[in-house]
Amino acid sequence: MICIVPHILSKSIINIVSDASNIRLITFNYLIWAYYISKISKWQWPVNYSLQIGFNHAIDKAIKDKKVTEGGVLLVIAGMKLSKKNEMLLKATNTLKILWYTDSVSRAMGIQHQEAVFEEVWYHDGGDFENSNHSGKKWVPYGFDSTIYFQNQSVNKDIDILFTGYLKQPQYKTRLEYLELLMNSDLVKNNNVVAAVTTQDLNLREKIKNSGIKYTGRLPENEYAAYIKRAKIVINILQNDGIMPINPLFFAIPNAGSIQIIDKRPYLNLWLVSKKHFLETTPANFIELIQMILEDKIVLDIESARGEAKKHSFQSLLSPYLN
Repeated sequence: MICIVPHILSKSIINIVSDASNIRLITFNYLIWAYYISKISKWQWPVNYSLQIGFNHAIDKAIKDKKVTEGGVLLVIAGMKLSKKNEMLLKATNTLKILWYTDSVSRAMGIQHQEAVFEEVWYHDGGDFENSNHSGKKWVPYGFDSTIYFQNQSVNKDIDILFTGYLKQPQYKTRLEYLELLMNSDLVKNNNVVAAVTTQDLNLREKIKNSGIKYTGRLPENEYAAYIKRAKIVINILQNDGIMPINPLFFAIPNAGSIQIIDKRPYLNLWLVSKKHFLETTPANFIELIQMILEDKIVLDIESARGEAKKHSFQSLLSPYLN
């Protein structure tokens, strides 16, 4: 198997590759000059264009590998637009080609128009899966690394409430609204509350800190996972865009042995069971729900939740291709 993945996502896959001799990992990244041009100009296209170049270089390497030329599996994670040459060469290869989206298709960067190159397309967003006409479509939400998101009995659950995620607007408008509810509540005064969130808004950062919530900023994934393992309650509010979005944390949180609160989305019950594996909330009952958990008035089946969630780890999802 050959796996092509953006450098930013590669650390989660490396743990799997290191234990499997028959997987080759090829990463791609943006070019340094493009990064600095984007920083100075505030334009995103130089980074995206250089990512596209890097992706096609990775495809070039894969096409020359015997694992592709003689059959096998090519897994492309969060790909970019294929060059015409690579599109033609991939179509001619005798290998099982899988495209795995890591987000809603509306956020993809060109490869959504070239799905016909692949025998299988794994959709992260359930709405994209339902709307697809691809004969090899599957709804496979992007996985998590169970070597870092796991329950550790020796870890002290010293964080009462952990709020997680990006706060970029308007994609995470609802997430910000829930955070503001938490900041304005008495829960902050009486509990250890941490916001492991990412925002470029300096005023918002100060507002979070002034509310009494500890602000971490962006963290490396292993540190992020450590915070989740330390938390009694993890709040995971999903994005506003997409159709039926989900995120890897939906499975990683219960696998780490924490109680998950998520905004109400009926389709989530297709994967885990509400009130047994996780808790749904609305703005109206959000603060009260947290208080009831802290008072042990609501208890979830943590072991059952872990058992179901683990099925969605990278290790479980890719195990059929590791032998």
